[in-house]
Amino acid sequence: METGNKRKFAMMSGALKNAGDFLIVKRSRELLEYVYPGAEFTYFNRCTSMEPHLEELNQMDAMVFCGGPAYLPQLYPGVFPLVEDLGRIRVPMFALGLGWFGSSIANKAVYHYPFSEPTIKFLKRVESDTKSLGCRDWYSVNVLRSNGIYSGKMTGCPAWYNLGFLKESGFHSANPYDVKKICISDPANAGSMEYLADVTAYVSQVFPKAELTVVFHRGMKADGYTDPHTAQRIAWAVEECKKAGAQCVDISYGEEGFSAYDNCDLHLGFRVHAHIYNLSRRNISILIEEDARGAGVNGALGLSHVAAYDFGVKAAQDGERIVTTLGTVPNQYLLQMVDDYLNNLYQSDFLQIKNAYRMMQEYFEIMVKHVESLGSFF
Repeated sequence: METGNKRKFAMMSGALKNAGDFLIVKRSRELLEYVYPGAEFTYFNRCTSMEPHLEELNQMDAMVFCGGPAYLPQLYPGVFPLVEDLGRIRVPMFALGLGWFGSSIANKAVYHYPFSEPTIKFLKRVESDTKSLGCRDWYSVNVLRSNGIYSGKMTGCPAWYNLGFLKESGFHSANPYDVKKICISDPANAGSMEYLADVTAYVSQVFPKAELTVVFHRGMKADGYTDPHTAQRIAWAVEECKKAGAQCVDISYGEEGFSAYDNCDLHLGFRVHAHIYNLSRRNISILIEEDARGAGVNGALGLSHVAAYDFGVKAAQDGERIVTTLGTVPNQYLLQMVDDYLNNLYQSDFLQIKNAYRMMQEYFEIMVKHVESLGSFF
């Protein structure tokens, strides 16, 4: 670990409301502090113009883009406005475990994901600055490669790494077969709220003595980030979950609420960062994948896929031209797949989960080397 001068990092954060985004930023900081003790941090909203902050940014040692979806077709200047002339940013830019955002992991979704020319220009700038672009999963690496960027390095998401549990390979629960508390995380898609009610009812039947907590990562009420229709769907789901005997908690606008998961014996749900957080604390976790983000983490860690939707290719007639699009169809076998997955885990003494813990430990070494590499560009 580096000693000597204190480093100053501009943390380019995407955290606005979703608790998972706040967790990414917290764990990104912890990784940087692990490698650069005593470092100082200034936080910026990466989705707003950096023009008012340019002088301050240029006094930092590096701009660190902290996890989350960032390898996007219209990333710059659409999602990350930054500044019109990237040459005015004089400090190195560093990608820490960023990812793509795809509807599925179908070949067409991964390999037909073209970046705009300005986006490629921006990513090439990051590549020029710090040589490698951290990726949270292998699909992100492949999406970069299909756009002519070959410096993607699979490091995992910063949120994978809970420094207090890195050496732990056993379960949080002394007896993982004795399930006393279950946490269920909410869907990101308002259209999946019926699934949430179904899963909660299922869990209450399979584990009738367990305490049930349903965790809402983006809150339960309408505000500037949640529209009234979505809030209405959430309100309906809350009532259905309460009928199944669950309590409902809101952990939005921060990462502190993740403590709701700390003593759970099983997490089952839809939020990728609930899944990651629980695995990082050595809790047993099953993720229901709503899109490629969930599929990416499960694929990287060798965990089974349980998809909320069946992904296929639909053809629509547009005049004389056939337009092919990715479609989503509700997975009618979802609860059966969840039940089978639980059965498979119990029969195998949770072998997949144990292997996921081991893989997180292995990837941590790659992540540390990635963060250490930044030191040669100050």
